[in-house]
Amino acid sequence: MKGFTFFAKKTKIIGLAMLFVFLIGTAFSLSGCGSGTTGGTFVSPEFAVVTNSGSGSVSTYSISNGVLSSAPVATTTAISGSVPRWVAINPAGGFGYVSYGKLGDVSTYSISNGALSSSAVSTTAAISGSFPNKIVINPAGTFAYVANLSDGDISTYSIINGELSSSPASTTTQITGYNIAGIILDLTNNFLYAVYFGNSANPNNGFVASYSISNGLLSSNPISETTPIPGSNPMGISIDPSDNYIYVANTGSGTNSSYSITNGIISSAPVSTTTPVSGSSPFINAIDPSGKFLYVANKGNGTVSSYSITNGIISSAPVSTTTAISGSAPFGITVGPSDKYVYVTNSGNGTVSSYSITNGIISSAPVSTTTAISGSSPFWIAIVQ
Repeated sequence: MKGFTFFAKKTKIIGLAMLFVFLIGTAFSLSGCGSGTTGGTFVSPEFAVVTNSGSGSVSTYSISNGVLSSAPVATTTAISGSVPRWVAINPAGGFGYVSYGKLGDVSTYSISNGALSSSAVSTTAAISGSFPNKIVINPAGTFAYVANLSDGDISTYSIINGELSSSPASTTTQITGYNIAGIILDLTNNFLYAVYFGNSANPNNGFVASYSISNGLLSSNPISETTPIPGSNPMGISIDPSDNYIYVANTGSGTNSSYSITNGIISSAPVSTTTPVSGSSPFINAIDPSGKFLYVANKGNGTVSSYSITNGIISSAPVSTTTAISGSAPFGITVGPSDKYVYVTNSGNGTVSSYSITNGIISSAPVSTTTAISGSSPFWIAIVQ
């Protein structure tokens, strides 16, 4: 009987030891689960959310080490003739917002596993003829600012429980003779900067304006404006991490300019402008998190370029340019969270591409390109983690 008791105790000890080893092994295994790991550390999965202006839908692609899935993992229900333009993600997570140009409204979608819900959970009241374009969300996720391209004004919507208010809380005064292309917030959330381009009354003209923000609402009129530059036709705008400079893509002149900003006041003239690149038509730009490089989608010649930045001054010529892809017409561009990849929407051929970046140099060819979707005309891209 003593021998049996000893045997039982020994068996129990061995069993506990094996259980301990199993649990430790499971813990290490779980630390490496998910979409990817780096040195045993969990890496959040990434997704690219893309507006398809031509097909009236929004598609989500998965991303693994900068490589896009060849086909969407999810696509919203198409709304015929709606022309979705921009998608913005709430910093608090859980919701995305899509502007529908032709419908004159903005829809709220819930987000699950990186993908937008198939249908909107709510939609703002339509503003006829406004053609809402770019959307930016304040860091707290409590206000959305929408650039109304055709009206030449900016609407502010409050956000409650992730959803936009049905009507704007305020709208800026329209600037006669101009349309509005892009807007961007400063990092302190005290100012908003907007790019205006001339309509038929001021063809190819353009300037940048700044607005102050109080309790989430924009000043009705700009607090500063740059001197209009004939032929510039500015479209894209980005801001550096220091909040000291903004960068503007001048589609009409084939250049990119930087302006200094002090307490929300923009310099009347650019502090630097790149050498014109004939036929490039730079459309949208994006800045890397360090503020040392500017990436530009050149829809005119089917390339993507990078420029170096030193104290707000853009290099006169690109430090790298991708190999041209005929008919691609790249529109939207965004830098991935790791600062190792840029993602570009190719409106002309219905694809989305990713390029690797090393010290500001873009790979000459894409590291991945999605399967073409006929008639989709992808416009903007946002990254979801």
